Amino acid sequence: MNIYHWTLTWAHNARLKVSGIEETASTNADAKESLGANGPDLIVANHQTSGRGRGTNTWSEKPGEALLSSWIFKTKSLSPQSPQPVTSALVGLALFEAAKATWPKVSWALKAPNDLHVVSSSGCHKVAGLLIEVVSDTVIVGLGMNTTGAPTETKPYPAISLSSALEKAGEPIHGGSAIKETDWRSFLSNWFKACHERVAEGLVPNLKQSSCDALAAALARHPEFKDISNVEADGSLIFKNGRRISWTAL
Repeated sequence: MNIYHWTLTWAHNARLKVSGIEETASTNADAKESLGANGPDLIVANHQTSGRGRGTNTWSEKPGEALLSSWIFKTKSLSPQSPQPVTSALVGLALFEAAKATWPKVSWALKAPNDLHVVSSSGCHKVAGLLIEVVSDTVIVGLGMNTTGAPTETKPYPAISLSSALEKAGEPIHGGSAIKETDWRSFLSNWFKACHERVAEGLVPNLKQSSCDALAAALARHPEFKDISNVEADGSLIFKNGRRISWTAL
């Protein structure tokens, strides 16, 4: 199996403008350089030499062991409004929704502000992370997902590959991996649809009540956020003890 080639094939079939790169420093950096009327909708790399996470964090992987991608949404075609701060929370929710819809046997949890975790009796393990950047009227969503391998030294939570998470959930191994190509295509379709809808929703300042409820439920699955009471319209997290944390401060 090869996630890089599977993703390129899916993108071509979905009629997206896709740029496939064997090796690059950062797909998000490439995305910012490619903005324009004829720029791609998606950039996928087989290996990143300087992958970035949020803040000063980095994203490391071995060639061929991860989805390394940047999804480019030009919001002017959706609304004259600019992307709002709640966009980050909504894109995280889109990733959680897509993973849960595709692989319901896995115990997924959203780890604010930008990670997707698997929760089990052995603790929490990171499977994927997001890096969201806004450039003028464009939202660039960097998505890195451990597919067949995972970094060995990650803090504060250890990493796990999607294949390992699926195997632990009882999925059979096919060709050395528990990831089926048909399921991977379904995940990409679920993710792209959910992300497109959530980016559009993020063009207004306040979250819908249904999105607040969905975010609270996704977060509460993670032990770090088990005492969450609700999510407010501006994306703030409210805990049962009255503590309030802004999403952007996480």
